[in-house]
Amino acid sequence: MELQEGYLGRAYWRQISELLKEAAAFRQRALAAEDQLRRKKAKSRRTKTPFNGSTLEKEIKRLAAENSNDVARMQKVLLNAGKGIQVDSVVSAWLEYSGQIKKVWHPLPTSDDELLLMLLSSIGP
Repeated sequence: MELQEGYLGRAYWRQISELLKEAAAFRQRALAAEDQLRRKKAKSRRTKTPFNGSTLEKEIKRLAAENSNDVARMQKVLLNAGKGIQVDSVVSAWLEYSGQIKKVWHPLPTSDDELLLMLLSSIGP
């Protein structure tokens, strides 16, 4: 290249090469930061509850008993997806989802796939 375009051509293409390398490194850093942010959001969602401050164990047990068919279906859907989740965690996840749409206990969707997506958005990966 130096013979064809001279010293300036070589310097130009070297700079282009360096910029491309830097762009790839910045992309990797951006993807890593995005992944880290997604994990932190999922973790914070798991710890938040729709009740003021903290959900009482009694309330979770009461809701689990009142909605036992829903809870059983949610656990079945999660088990089929390879996720063994405790009843309390399933109820908390659904309460979080229900709280996002301003209801105490939102009815479950008819589709198991849709239900799984909703649960995983509250429970996390």
